[in-house]
Amino acid sequence: MKLFKLTALAAAVLILMLALSACSSDETGESSNGGNNAGQGSAGASGSTEDYLSGATVPKIGEITNPQFAYFRYNSNLYRMGINGSDVTQITELPTTDPIVFGDRIYYFVSEWTSGGTIAPNIRMIKTDGTDDMRLIDAPVRDGTEFRGHAVQGEWLYYGFGQYISSLTPHKIGEDREYRRIKQDIEGGFTVKDIDNGWLYYTIGGFGVADPGLWKIKTDGTDEMKIADGQFDGDLFFDGDFIYAYRNYAYGSSDHGVYRINKDGSGSEKVWMYAEDSDHGTQGLIVHDGYIYNVYAAGGSIALARTEARAGAERVLLDYYDDDEAIFFLLGASADRLYYRLASEIYSIAFDGSGRTKITDEIIPGQRVWPASFTLR
Repeated sequence: MKLFKLTALAAAVLILMLALSACSSDETGESSNGGNNAGQGSAGASGSTEDYLSGATVPKIGEITNPQFAYFRYNSNLYRMGINGSDVTQITELPTTDPIVFGDRIYYFVSEWTSGGTIAPNIRMIKTDGTDDMRLIDAPVRDGTEFRGHAVQGEWLYYGFGQYISSLTPHKIGEDREYRRIKQDIEGGFTVKDIDNGWLYYTIGGFGVADPGLWKIKTDGTDEMKIADGQFDGDLFFDGDFIYAYRNYAYGSSDHGVYRINKDGSGSEKVWMYAEDSDHGTQGLIVHDGYIYNVYAAGGSIALARTEARAGAERVLLDYYDDDEAIFFLLGASADRLYYRLASEIYSIAFDGSGRTKITDEIIPGQRVWPASFTLR
């Protein structure tokens, strides 16, 4: 009888503690989403946790060996296909942007119309087989407010929203989910780009921004610093003490090109300059194993070329077309091959330009595979 009384007392204390916890709010004021997963496969957040808890980062471009799948966006939804172009499968049912494939999960942004006629942005997580789709956060609904890029390391998902950078633990459910504010009151348009060795990298830019550039900040919100000036677009490529990034033409600036940037902010160097008759842009950029691979248009033609990642290096043509209006995008890379789109077809080619192979004709009639959403896994 005494044991029964003690057990009952312990149970009552536990129930009281849970009730008090349910009434508390997180430090950022963001919804901890306790009731938003009903009917949306909440079990998906408790599956394999090895990737989340190991501290691993998302594989970067050129790190995947023997990829099995490619993920891409078509008509606002995310699809998956076999690396040989087979078994095309739709993954998401909602308009999808900025998908990140990490382990057996995909994180993506959506913007949904509410019954009140406003746009409600949020982040969702779904398994790579298309099951267990769930909302991770209900963002405040304000005019002109949107998510601005995200990155993942270990159990933390880092994201930009409105004028701040925050983070959450996506694999935890309800009140167990944690939130941390990393940076707030950011002036101008910004985008969270990537994470590397405990540093978050983000860009500030856009029309009318007086001081655009590339910045970094530790994941605990300390030691923020600007490491390069200019308007930077596309992916960042990390190589030891350097970052390679494409600096765009910045609304008339002649400084567009690919730059090698010192991570400590001590300087940068242009290592790929576009010709005077170029279209002032890149149609895909990859830096891998000391070489720059780039698709660019100039002189009435369009080419995929390779050069050593240093100023003044000679360019080697890997593929070439006489029509500079051709739809030609460099999509991504595995550890040993480049992948690119020509019109509606997708090809792969070795880094030395050999072994050009057509992967598929039109995946879906009239489809467009956008470079920013092509991911090999």
